[in-house]
Amino acid sequence: MASPGDLDRLLSAVKDAARALKSNPHRRGNLIVFPPAGEVMITGDLHGDRAAFDRIVRIADLENNPGRHLILQELVHGFDSPDGECGSCALIEAAAVLVTRFPDRVHVLMGNHEMAELTGRVIMKGSVVLNELFRNALARRYGERAGEALAYYAGFWRVLPLAARTANRVFISHSTPSRKFLGDFDTGIFDRLVEEEDLGREGSVYALLWGRDFSRETAERLREMLDADFFVVGHTPCPEGFQAPNDTHVIIDSQGEAGKYLFLPLEGPLTCEAIVSRIRPVWP
Repeated sequence: MASPGDLDRLLSAVKDAARALKSNPHRRGNLIVFPPAGEVMITGDLHGDRAAFDRIVRIADLENNPGRHLILQELVHGFDSPDGECGSCALIEAAAVLVTRFPDRVHVLMGNHEMAELTGRVIMKGSVVLNELFRNALARRYGERAGEALAYYAGFWRVLPLAARTANRVFISHSTPSRKFLGDFDTGIFDRLVEEEDLGREGSVYALLWGRDFSRETAERLREMLDADFFVVGHTPCPEGFQAPNDTHVIIDSQGEAGKYLFLPLEGPLTCEAIVSRIRPVWP
């Protein structure tokens, strides 16, 4: 367990990061709207992979690139050591510190695993309950202050934006809704406070974060509904670090040895091929 002083510092960073995410000047409701200049580095699922995160931060080099933004997603549930020194806790805290350093340029998107923690939904990998691994790590890391830490984490998760949009018509979110949800999908979730029913299995936030439907028909309907030409998402594991399952979606997976990231210009016309050509490996 970290020292009391370190725990105070880390919890303060999580609290300050939540405040910064909520008041981000590029935020419009639950949507980040990027300016039509500069670039954004988009990363996919990290799932507690602190090594990949550290490498991504070095590549982003935000201090020396003032026109660059960084998108992070899916921080929780992975690499969780019993003492909490590796995995979810360490990654959430490190991301929070980065947000406080660059409050208008580091954007953490809501993922289905963060949503699961907020709603008590159990997520399993094989026969392992990831929620339990995370809670055990949190208890070891924070000791008797674990409940306090979880409350700070929950406050951080609740204010995460749902998506981001660029002026050159790219929509960035953890996933996109499957066809069966499109009839009832409420695009108003990007403009208003998220309500409890949005998080339920029939809700629009649930639909946004859990979908894995990349059919051409669904993609075309999404382009019209979300007023975008391309979608950059995470959520779907990619053995090679990315996939382009159609001419509209690009999937980025940033964890592990095969992890990838994407540098996307915020201005100028794009094609799916041009987006894919900008994907790079996290590890050389």
